[in-house]
Amino acid sequence: MPPLAVEAVRSARDKVARNEELGFDTATLFAAVKSRAAEKRPSAHAAKLAPGQTPVLDGDLADPAWQEAPWLSPFLPVLAWRQDPQMTTTAKIRWDDQALYIGFRCREDRPTQ
Repeated sequence: MPPLAVEAVRSARDKVARNEELGFDTATLFAAVKSRAAEKRPSAHAAKLAPGQTPVLDGDLADPAWQEAPWLSPFLPVLAWRQDPQMTTTAKIRWDDQALYIGFRCREDRPTQ
């Protein structure tokens, strides 16, 4: 968890223990989170691979097995209901009788850190 989230949980726990109000309206907070989740609710379609079409697991999504799979909606970071992601992660999914295959595309503006 992010450091500020840990601090917020500790503060809330202390206030509850002292029978004090939290200082914010949780109903409004949860309504905002629920609304944002409904706006960006992802869906996924995972097509079954044909026999012999197993993708090579090398990180290269140019493999023919990935070509028919659509990109999923970008992932949303946890606790990011107030902002859009700055760097996106998307994925493709395929499956066969032996395994579930997930190929990721992760955008990173500082890959060396």
